[in-house]
Amino acid sequence: MWSEIKIAFLCTIENQRDIQSIFNELRSPAKTKDAPDYYPDYPGFENVFRVPLAAAAQGVNRILPGELGELAYEGKHLELGRKLAELLVQMKSQRSNFDVVMILLPDEWADCFNVEDSIYTII
Repeated sequence: MWSEIKIAFLCTIENQRDIQSIFNELRSPAKTKDAPDYYPDYPGFENVFRVPLAAAAQGVNRILPGELGELAYEGKHLELGRKLAELLVQMKSQRSNFDVVMILLPDEWADCFNVEDSIYTII
């Protein structure tokens, strides 16, 4: 049984607040706004799964380098995918400090992950 699930973050510097907000939303209860007769309220991660979410130590998180944005803008999807994979491999050296990596990529990069000849697909 886990005492907590430690989450490491991987995002651009511009998305740091957004990824923290998403993390906090997962942890917090939420009232259903749309179709309350159909969707139940969300009691928060710990109440659903009986284990708390915790942020990994600050030194584990990674900021995506600006060069990745340039690769995305230029449509170099394979190179962008390789660089992202390299960052994940680098994080593996601190694997004992986290359980899950939460990744938030800018919306502007979406076209790089929806390419027919690409091995990378984000849905």
